[in-house]
Amino acid sequence: MSGFHRCSRILLTVPVAVAIFCLGMLTACSGHFPDNQTKSDKPTPPANAPHTDHFACMPDRDTVIDSRNRVEAVRVDTSFTIKLTLDGLDTLLNYRFSCPMHEGLVPGFYAYSKGAFVLLRGYGFHYREFVVVYREGKTLVCKYYETALAAIPEDTLLVYCNYDSQKVMIENFRTDEREEIAIPSRFRPDEIPEASIRNGKLLLTFSNGSFKYPIHRK
Repeated sequence: MSGFHRCSRILLTVPVAVAIFCLGMLTACSGHFPDNQTKSDKPTPPANAPHTDHFACMPDRDTVIDSRNRVEAVRVDTSFTIKLTLDGLDTLLNYRFSCPMHEGLVPGFYAYSKGAFVLLRGYGFHYREFVVVYREGKTLVCKYYETALAAIPEDTLLVYCNYDSQKVMIENFRTDEREEIAIPSRFRPDEIPEASIRNGKLLLTFSNGSFKYPIHRK
């Protein structure tokens, strides 16, 4: 790993009560992972398990913005992780993956704007996580939002759920300034199959309708 550094981890959480909702998920919707602890989605095989190709599900296509900005999967011992190059600075995410596994667990490119990447992993609306990586001086900072909905990196904005309080949060990921949006009681915040930010408005789509909210850019 010479030449790389671990991206500083900052995990944004929702209240502990959300853990009840997250039973059965592969990753809890709240929790803290210290800087020296690696998140792993690698199952532990039985001692007599046959040989497995740990890299069979490793993504084979990179996302290249230009020569100084790209996202790629790289091997680390018998597992693999995601390497980001942002403004010429390299970092490895604090994940370790090994096959076989669900491809949705591997963070993939979601959006890019000068000085910031947003990656998304998960599937459906029950498990979605944003990984935001941005430059702060000569350091790359990572933030993880495990109830992800939408993001606009050029405005340094992202949206995530707070299931416990029937609210959606709009956050400036650089300044940590947040705006809370109360969701009408007729909607369930744990079932949002679609979310987008268009023309200055947040659009949330539910199974029984939709909800729009104007975003106040600061």
